[in-house]
Amino acid sequence: MINRLFNFLKNHRGYLYLSLIVIFFLFLFFVQAIQTSKNRTVIPSVPSIISITPTIKPTVNLNDFSDQAKNEIIFNAAWDKLQRDYPWYKYLPIVQKDYVIVYDFDKKSFRIRITNKNASESLKTNIINEAINSLVKIGVDMTKFTYYIIN
Repeated sequence: MINRLFNFLKNHRGYLYLSLIVIFFLFLFFVQAIQTSKNRTVIPSVPSIISITPTIKPTVNLNDFSDQAKNEIIFNAAWDKLQRDYPWYKYLPIVQKDYVIVYDFDKKSFRIRITNKNASESLKTNIINEAINSLVKIGVDMTKFTYYIIN
């Protein structure tokens, strides 16, 4: 088969046919390229009439900054006092499988909620002792604070 093709190409007419086939395929290629370039969507650019820069200049009221600075100073002072009076507060709430501990500022007491609804009385006692030990571990002086239990 290769020999037959080679013999065909040796003939002058074979070269002519081969050249015509190559030109035909090149023509198809260029026509296809032109058609795909016509079908592409062009994203229009932003017209130069539209201004990108803002036209309204923000005004700064120094009194607003002064009020904010005062409020931040008050907040920081309160936060520092809270950290001094209750250094263990940053470790709350304590969430465990059987209980949750939070501090109630209204009652000035710890609230221990037992989350195990089916706990027997002896298990509840163990859970309460474990909760108290957790409070001692974070630095709570249990002689100065009270606690109450919620089932």
